[in-house]
Amino acid sequence: MVYKPGYLRERSKWLINARKVAMTAGTGVLALTLFGSKVMEILTGSRYIMDFGHIALLGMTGVLIFSWIWSSQKELDLLFEWLDPERYEPPSTIIETILILTLGVLLAGLLVTAKDPRSYAVLFTAYSFANILANKKVQSEVGEAISKSKDRAQKDLKHEHLIRQARLYLKGLQILERYYVLRPHGLLALITLVFSSIGLLVSIVWWLVGSDVVGFASYATFVLILAAIEVTIWHWRLVRDLAIRPIKAELNELTQVSNDLGTTDGS
Repeated sequence: MVYKPGYLRERSKWLINARKVAMTAGTGVLALTLFGSKVMEILTGSRYIMDFGHIALLGMTGVLIFSWIWSSQKELDLLFEWLDPERYEPPSTIIETILILTLGVLLAGLLVTAKDPRSYAVLFTAYSFANILANKKVQSEVGEAISKSKDRAQKDLKHEHLIRQARLYLKGLQILERYYVLRPHGLLALITLVFSSIGLLVSIVWWLVGSDVVGFASYATFVLILAAIEVTIWHWRLVRDLAIRPIKAELNELTQVSNDLGTTDGS
């Protein structure tokens, strides 16, 4: 039995397709919103404090959506590249599909409601709650897939010609486990929900009193939340990628050497 990642991609096509639908919806609304809102009108308009808050929030929301689209594909590619779980079937129930589509719709809705602090706060709080459920599901499924991939790689340690490759894969799996399972993604999502609830309260006060200063405070709350999320996740991913890069390079070299030896023996 040889540890050989790759088959999981084929068996997870439904997940990839659901992501593509959500991505198409998100990017479509992004383009329509940016065109419809005519940001240039805001830039050349009254210069009121609410306008600046709107621009900042619209920009950070765009960053969030871009990050979700780009990183979700990158994460899937990374997992497909390294995982070869033993006796594991990817989830394919309607729940996972609905969860992915819900996140995509909520992200698109954030762009549409960015000009209204209260509506944005309601949607972002809903997104934060959905994100908690998504993180819990991802950690559970990825954790199981990593554990069962370790089981398969451990068996290759019994074969002398596969020991070096198996050890490299096990090192890579440990790095993935630290990021996907041991990093406090769930705690980060919970903290986000708490602060988004605070932002919701501030937006309700703005709605009641109509103060631009309070409205700007609501905008600022969500801008800071989004910035904190992106910086934290970016740091975690950077640590992971820097750690796994030399292992991947060594695996590539090992594969190249094996191919060269096979070519030499064949000739």
